Amino acid sequence: MKGKRSILLIALALLGLLVAACGGSAAPAGSEPDRVATRVAEELAVAATLTAAVPPPTAEPTSAPALSDVPPTDAPVEATRPPADTSAPPPTDTPVPPPADTPLAPSDTPPPPTPTPILIAVLPVDGGGKEALNIRSSNPVMDGRNLAFPGYAQSEVSEPMVFRDRMVFQAEVFDANVGTVDGDGIDNVQFTILDDQGKQVHFRQENSPGYCVFGGGEPDCNVLVFADTGFKWPDGETIFPVLYNVSIDINPQYGDPVTWFWSFAVELPHDAARINSISIQGDRYAVDFQTFGFAPQLPGQHVHFFFNTVPTDQAGVPGQGPWKLYGGSSPFTAYAVGERPQDATQMCVLVANEDHSVQPNTGNCVDLP
Repeated sequence: MKGKRSILLIALALLGLLVAACGGSAAPAGSEPDRVATRVAEELAVAATLTAAVPPPTAEPTSAPALSDVPPTDAPVEATRPPADTSAPPPTDTPVPPPADTPLAPSDTPPPPTPTPILIAVLPVDGGGKEALNIRSSNPVMDGRNLAFPGYAQSEVSEPMVFRDRMVFQAEVFDANVGTVDGDGIDNVQFTILDDQGKQVHFRQENSPGYCVFGGGEPDCNVLVFADTGFKWPDGETIFPVLYNVSIDINPQYGDPVTWFWSFAVELPHDAARINSISIQGDRYAVDFQTFGFAPQLPGQHVHFFFNTVPTDQAGVPGQGPWKLYGGSSPFTAYAVGERPQDATQMCVLVANEDHSVQPNTGNCVDLP
């Protein structure tokens, strides 16, 4: 409505100017035509001010007012402009980053395993001598005279070394006059293990690096796991909890052989009994033996002696035997020479429980005289 009134005022002002122009000759200052012109100018100024103050037309309401509410007017009706398009712009292809705490979708591919660090402990050995410093390993311990223990951390080794459930060691050695890589200038390496009585329980010759006491070494050494072998050495002898001595004979391609010496102990998870020797005294066998972890007694834990014609699983209850039980100290003399079966070549011993059942892998057999 304000816009229509402004147009009406402008039209009246223009009509006033037209009337003044038709008034004929100029009139003196202060005459009626001048007052009319002045009045028209003031009206134009007011009209301009009102026009400037009028805000631009807004969008028509959704529902138009009734015609009876609109007052009649002779002025032309201004066309209504269509409302501006205020709809949101179309979405763009810009990716929206996920929130920082959004968990990632689980993957069907498992992550790669964490590499297991390689453990190799080192212990010094004796022997070699200053005249053979060229026969050595790459480790500087003991001027290169040392053994490596694959799978053992340095905190697991001691002097003397004690093996409890497994055993492995190797000689990484070369002739420095030939090269500094394991095996350079070396023909072979021989391992010999003797028990506390000087009896050989294991021998191994390695002709190519790595030189491992139980073979292998291309690249991993074979490990002697006690329980897997029935607590026996690869050569068949029973493993006992005693001190063992090792000689490592290194035969180079040039020059004299070099021997390293080393000792270790063994601990077992069970008691044991060992025949050390057998002799004949009169008409009886005199069996020198020793036990580890217990003293034989009856009733109680004791030992069973039997000939090797009896399987070990038959040398105690509920087996058929025959066997002889014993709960005293060494020597054992209960077997007469005449009781020897025709096919027997050895006498054996096992640890026995109070109920006379036997504990397998706890004893040994020794040749009869």
